[in-house]
Amino acid sequence: MTWCPGFHRPLRTMMLLSVPGLLASTLSGQSPGFSRYHSTRQLAGALDSLHRQFPRLVEVTSIAQSPGGRPLSVVRLSAGDAPDTRPALLVIANASGPHVIGSEIALAVLQSMAKGYGSDPAITSLLDRSTIYVIPRANPDAAEAFFENPAVERTRNGLPFDDDRDGSVDEDGPEDLNRDGLITLMRVTDSAGEWTTDSLEPWLMRKARPARGENGQYRVYEEGIDNDHDERWNEDP
Repeated sequence: MTWCPGFHRPLRTMMLLSVPGLLASTLSGQSPGFSRYHSTRQLAGALDSLHRQFPRLVEVTSIAQSPGGRPLSVVRLSAGDAPDTRPALLVIANASGPHVIGSEIALAVLQSMAKGYGSDPAITSLLDRSTIYVIPRANPDAAEAFFENPAVERTRNGLPFDDDRDGSVDEDGPEDLNRDGLITLMRVTDSAGEWTTDSLEPWLMRKARPARGENGQYRVYEEGIDNDHDERWNEDP
């Protein structure tokens, strides 16, 4: 016997299932047709819309708030009475901040199963005898970095953290030097660098191979400047 996060009744059975596995069984032969990624606000709106469309099947509950002040929501998908007493499945998506596609897959699974209840025998049987809990975005602070300007990949939540352990916090983060709205990688000419250009595609970087007589020409950094002058770039964002 175990507990489902955010719900106060013990569940007889709970399984953890990866999102791709659930997608394969639920969306077989279907194309989700993704056109965009959802910010945390947009994702909350999509979940609310799904609840309003299928109020007897879909319940959305906020079980926590992230350090950045964003809701951590869980969706309960089930049909009939006493859903918290049934065998249950917990799906956690977007636990790794940069993996925002996980949220899209989780949302597509929820939409497909809600719409399929009553018409798809397999989905109907599943929701009649069991309950599915889905946390579509387990790391909303890190995921939200993709929707800010400039967009940057981030793995941590919104708590301040001394990444480089120098006693100062968040003193060397990225800067959008070319103002294109993205934090990307940049190369800096340096005869002591490890990187060289590809012979067929000069914009493509690869590691130099000294054993073959190759010398590095560049160093590669995340876009930004050395704010704390320690000859390291963006090590404490």
